[in-house]
Amino acid sequence: MSRNNVLSPVKILDSKVLGVEFKTINEETEKSGPEDLLATKYGRGRSFIENECLRCEVILEAALDRVRKKSNVPIHFVTSAKVGVTIAIPLEAIGDLSEARCLEYARANGISIAYGKIRSIIESITAESLVGKQTIPPIDPYMLLERDSANEDQDS
Repeated sequence: MSRNNVLSPVKILDSKVLGVEFKTINEETEKSGPEDLLATKYGRGRSFIENECLRCEVILEAALDRVRKKSNVPIHFVTSAKVGVTIAIPLEAIGDLSEARCLEYARANGISIAYGKIRSIIESITAESLVGKQTIPPIDPYMLLERDSANEDQDS
């Protein structure tokens, strides 16, 4: 393990499912947008140092709005999941990286872990439904962080 490789020694300290939803919509609606609409929301939790580790909390929510057209009757459904994750990176692995860069790594890793859990939840609940197993596309956690920073700058 390289000294500056803060991606390798990430430990998951806590993971909680904060909410799950699946619903079909019976009314026939014409969707004007793309067939699949994926919305993600990132919530920044606390970041702090404890027990020689940088700890970071992440809350992530993803919602999928989709029309399944493979059957004779299209099925419009919405599914979402919200997950909270706390991760830790040993301070010795961080080395001489700046605090901002360390937090970026930690948050990106937390987003990736939470998104994987959300993907698994969505696949599981849809597999048992009439729409069949559905999945969500991969995301770039750094793009979510940039979007979050841009939104914070606009709010100030």
